[in-house]
Amino acid sequence: MREFFFVILLGYIILLLDVTIFAAMQFSYFRIDGIMPLVIWYGFKRKSIDPILVIIILALIAGTFTYASTGIWIVSLCIGYLLSCYIYNQLDNLLWYQNILLFWFLITVMIVILMFGTDSTDLIWPYGIIEAFILALLTPIWFYIFDLFSEFLFPQKR
Repeated sequence: MREFFFVILLGYIILLLDVTIFAAMQFSYFRIDGIMPLVIWYGFKRKSIDPILVIIILALIAGTFTYASTGIWIVSLCIGYLLSCYIYNQLDNLLWYQNILLFWFLITVMIVILMFGTDSTDLIWPYGIIEAFILALLTPIWFYIFDLFSEFLFPQKR
């Protein structure tokens, strides 16, 4: 239950950063996004589809911060979460470049769904694919930040 509120609070903070600081650092169509890495990180940590309610709430919050409809955020983040749970359960001991390729695939799926839902299909190639690659390169940094916050709030007993 604590993880539920942790992910919601962290998602809200990331969305606030997305629309304030990261929006100011936007270069052309490329910008830093933290919600998609958070969804993938949560899918890797939980490894089950039970807590999908957290992702739905995150999508509802994300829909209020962007011009995209809330329903397309729900579809995009839920599919990204379910794919990350399924793929991570099937794979074992990935190398660093395989992780980057996995992140690229998952983020590309979420971005393509969002772009189709907002009728921005002309931006998928090359901007959507390049943005997904940039986010895939930044995802290990996001994972490190999420792990730091998670360990700080929920220390493991040894």
